[in-house]
Amino acid sequence: MIARGRHAEALVRCEERLAVDAADAFAAASAGALYLAAGDGTRAINYLRRALHLDARPGGVWGNLGTAYLLEGRFGRAVRMLARARRLGAAYPAEFTAACRGRAAELFGAGRRAAAARLLFRALSEGPDDALTWSNLGALYGSVGKVRAGIRCMRRAVLLCPENLGFRSNLAVISNYQADWTPERVRDWHLELFSDLGRPPGDYRNSPAPDRPLRVGYFSADFRFRPPAFFLPSLLGSHDRSRFVIFCYSNTQYQDEYTMRMRNQSDHWRDILGLDDERAAEMVREDRIDILVDRTGHFERGRPGLFAERPAPVQVSLPGYPSTTGVPGIDYRLTDPYADPAGETEHLHSETVVRLPNCFACYSPAARSPGISPLPALQNGYVTFGCFQKRDKINAGDLRAWARILQAVPESRLVFHHLFSGLAETPAEFRRAVDRYLRRLRVDGGRVHWAGRRPHFEHLEAVARVDIALDTYPYNGMTTTCECLWMGVPVVSRRGRAHVSRVGFSYLSNVGLADWTAASEDEYVEVAIQRARDLPALAAVRADLRSTMANSALTDAAGYTRAVEAAYQWMWRVWCSSRQGPA
Repeated sequence: MIARGRHAEALVRCEERLAVDAADAFAAASAGALYLAAGDGTRAINYLRRALHLDARPGGVWGNLGTAYLLEGRFGRAVRMLARARRLGAAYPAEFTAACRGRAAELFGAGRRAAAARLLFRALSEGPDDALTWSNLGALYGSVGKVRAGIRCMRRAVLLCPENLGFRSNLAVISNYQADWTPERVRDWHLELFSDLGRPPGDYRNSPAPDRPLRVGYFSADFRFRPPAFFLPSLLGSHDRSRFVIFCYSNTQYQDEYTMRMRNQSDHWRDILGLDDERAAEMVREDRIDILVDRTGHFERGRPGLFAERPAPVQVSLPGYPSTTGVPGIDYRLTDPYADPAGETEHLHSETVVRLPNCFACYSPAARSPGISPLPALQNGYVTFGCFQKRDKINAGDLRAWARILQAVPESRLVFHHLFSGLAETPAEFRRAVDRYLRRLRVDGGRVHWAGRRPHFEHLEAVARVDIALDTYPYNGMTTTCECLWMGVPVVSRRGRAHVSRVGFSYLSNVGLADWTAASEDEYVEVAIQRARDLPALAAVRADLRSTMANSALTDAAGYTRAVEAAYQWMWRVWCSSRQGPA
């Protein structure tokens, strides 16, 4: 009956048999298999466990039980059951690989990176050509600073499954962390990954009238409490509604109060999380969007395939993403003269670079922020440095520079903390690695302190307990730098040749602290040391910094939006001119 697809009838027979003989292991195992085939993991587990209690020898029953646990998202149990099945001669390679991946993700989220890596290697031992496992392993390597190994793993995933644009995006993202790659190599990497997505522009129904109100669509995977939440409201809430109609295309997986806030700031909201690229593109066309703006780039749940469909006449990258997207369908990239100096970075982009007059981003401070406190060093008797960047951004060069700073500033401390890590505490592996590295450089590990995840207000209070923040290189901070400045904490930043390493220079220049940036590691170290030695000057900067920032272009939502709108209108006129043909 099972072979003939008569599952319901077979299940009735199993139940009848068990009613007669409760010790019939075969009937219990068959019922469990039938419930598993029907997608009922809970009942399948009950029957399969009953079967194994009666007879623990059949490997296939252990395999089915592992598969049922996998169906229920109980990955640790699934791994154990499927491993037992394999030892008994019943291989379930796809299920075992998936269970190992799922359990590895749980361990990764708990900060147990080494244990997660071991499980991913177990998965690869069963499924060596599983692209998702290779991509996950690459992400894990990247998260612990092993960028080269991460790139190798992610490249393997792309080679195994080139049609998966998510794998390509992961590989693009991790290239931004490679400290010894030139900006040109990062650009070429992006172009190589996405050049094949190019498609000719469509037959747009948009009226090529240069002065009519424009329909602008903002795409983001992070319409929620994530770093973009501190930048997007500046645009969404400040647009001139007589000249712009605002659409939001949300690929946001977990919605919260920030989602509702941004939803209320849009004229039209579209949830595209469950749509493929073609259907999402069709929605954009149906909405007759004139300018489609990408705020996510290649970060998680980005949609390069949507923009490759060219659903809007004009498509724009709004950083966010720290490099060129390499996607042929994106025409322009908004930036500023500090992050992308004129004549110096155009060649690093597949998009046409359009510079806003002041800053490429506008920070929206949290509605509830602690007040500015006195300089902590005056009470502590020592200077506290802080790093608030993700673990991914911190490399050996950063640690070397910070060790030199601690060596030169007696009794100083270094605090690590990052709000958006998703972890309650900093992973123990990272703590041990930093401690070992600093000890090799003759810095006492007791001078390094760790702060765990906490609510945002308390996070800002933790920021305020720092005297000077230290930026990472080549991947500068974004939201974290703005939070430090808002709390009166100046940031020492190192600037390079590309946008990814000039964000700090842009922010600091816009609040009058350009001289807190450096062009080399030696200069970076020297700036930090000299600023730490002048506590009266440091206290004065702290006292004035919030008011300076509040009156700067970095928080001027209206001025920023007018500049963005002017850029949009120029782009639109260029497109209209192209539709009218030669004079």
